[in-house]
Amino acid sequence: MTGSKFIITLAEAELPLFVGIDVGGTNIKLGLIDNRGRTLGYHSIPTEVERGPDDAIARMAAGVNQLLEKAGAKKSAVARIGLATPGPMDIPAG
Repeated sequence: MTGSKFIITLAEAELPLFVGIDVGGTNIKLGLIDNRGRTLGYHSIPTEVERGPDDAIARMAAGVNQLLEKAGAKKSAVARIGLATPGPMDIPAG
């Protein structure tokens, strides 16, 4: 069943949880998975490059909070957050 998304409940999840964020040119995709790689939830928001990086960061944070809320999970259950971006990043230059 390639491409299928199986969603489990928090009760079925093996802690800790992990968040993945994929920043693309059109959309920012966020996912919440358990320690076994099983999906608890996923969400996509428009990238809206013209609004700038500070706005994007705020919307990513809101998206993560939404994922956790929908799953019924606390922030303390998240061990790590991974961020993927297109091309090289120049953190000092923003």
